[in-house]
Amino acid sequence: MGLRYIGILMSFFSFSIEVLTLLASLLTASIATLAFAYTKKEYKLHVEKEQAQTLSEFNKRYSSDKNIEAVVKYLIGKEEGVKVAMPTTYQLELFLRFFEELEYTISQKVLDEKLIFELFSYYALVAYDAQEFMLEELDEKCWNRFLAFIVRMRRIDLEDSNNSLL
Repeated sequence: MGLRYIGILMSFFSFSIEVLTLLASLLTASIATLAFAYTKKEYKLHVEKEQAQTLSEFNKRYSSDKNIEAVVKYLIGKEEGVKVAMPTTYQLELFLRFFEELEYTISQKVLDEKLIFELFSYYALVAYDAQEFMLEELDEKCWNRFLAFIVRMRRIDLEDSNNSLL
């Protein structure tokens, strides 16, 4: 009879160890899932904060840079038929470089292209269309990111136009 009890106890403990092992595995998997979800949420918040900061920096530059301002004033004057001093080549180069930097941030998925389109594309497109205003050496070798920015903004503009017709 004593051996029978020992056999029952051994099978009970064996069963209990299997259940405990299963419960420990489930608990470990649950903790890992929660940790992953938390990390993903924190990463997303970090990325959004970084994007907002980057956008704010571009916005400050766009609104306070005297070189960009000179080009924009010229373009506004041209639209309104008011004579405004032509910006220097240096001012134009810095204006174009600003949009090249925007193109880079879009291509690196730092900023959303549609948001950039809404906030910054207007004067880049106007400047590009003002051919007598653009640098003669505005070719793919020197200004490929600016040209890529223009192509991207035209595509978004076309998509928005097509969507508004629907």
